Amino acid sequence: YGQEKTLDTVKLARMNLAVNGLRGEIRQANSYSEDPYNGYEKFDFVMANPPFNVDDVPLATVEEDKRFKFKKGAVAMHLHSFSGSDIYNPKKKWVGPILAKGAAATVGNVWEPYLTGTHNFDILQDRLLKGYSLVEAAHMSMPVHSWQSILIGDPLYRPFLVHNQSPVMSEDDKEYRALKLAIDKWSTEPETLAVKIRTAAARMSSGRLYEAMGLRFWQENKIEEAKAFFESASRSYLGAPDKLRQSIHLISIHRQLGEKEAALQVIAEGLERFKDIPESKALVGLKNILDPPPPAPAKSKAQ
Repeated sequence: YGQEKTLDTVKLARMNLAVNGLRGEIRQANSYSEDPYNGYEKFDFVMANPPFNVDDVPLATVEEDKRFKFKKGAVAMHLHSFSGSDIYNPKKKWVGPILAKGAAATVGNVWEPYLTGTHNFDILQDRLLKGYSLVEAAHMSMPVHSWQSILIGDPLYRPFLVHNQSPVMSEDDKEYRALKLAIDKWSTEPETLAVKIRTAAARMSSGRLYEAMGLRFWQENKIEEAKAFFESASRSYLGAPDKLRQSIHLISIHRQLGEKEAALQVIAEGLERFKDIPESKALVGLKNILDPPPPAPAKSKAQ
């Protein structure tokens, strides 16, 4: 599900879904003032681009909107030179308003640290995801020790400890947990990692694990290994859309290598194999890119 303020961008987003073999619904709406799906607390994940093209949003529009409050336990940050200079004011700077909106933890600056002295958010997030406490993650993310930087929150808070030690594991989590733990343990030993994931994927009949390794090898430009994993994923998945996605991965690899005829062959096979699902339109789009149909005959003025 998605929404976008500009109609032309909505059309591009819908086309992107089709080309990539994905199913979804995109509506035209301004996220500040509209919630076309009545989606509060209905989605597991939300992704958004900063709304730089939306100006003059009245405070009253969002001040009491429950969508603009952080969920319990949220860690939220904004990079700003003086974000922590007035932490008790819920309407000035950034730290105060972030806490007022329900965040459990944040970092900020009481004075100008310049960019080289601020917390590295990517490092902070990475350390939290690896199970470090809030104070450990914040400390590791700082390039220098400075009185200008502050951390607010329970210093022993570990929001993502679940990755490694949670006693509760849902059925849907098993494959992702297995992948996460394997990468953490054998990421520096790619051959061992491949063997371990392949063994786990075979034991669990997991298309997700096969596909994840295919994407990893593709990123590392290990094309033959990537193709083998995508083919195994296609055999393991039960749903036609998932199988189609593996075909699209293979088509993309052939295109990357300049193997037009091989890509067209996979497209032809897919058009026959997946003709009964709407996602197959993505293959039509790819075929038209690689082998454009001839233009319609021109009509004479007399006609």
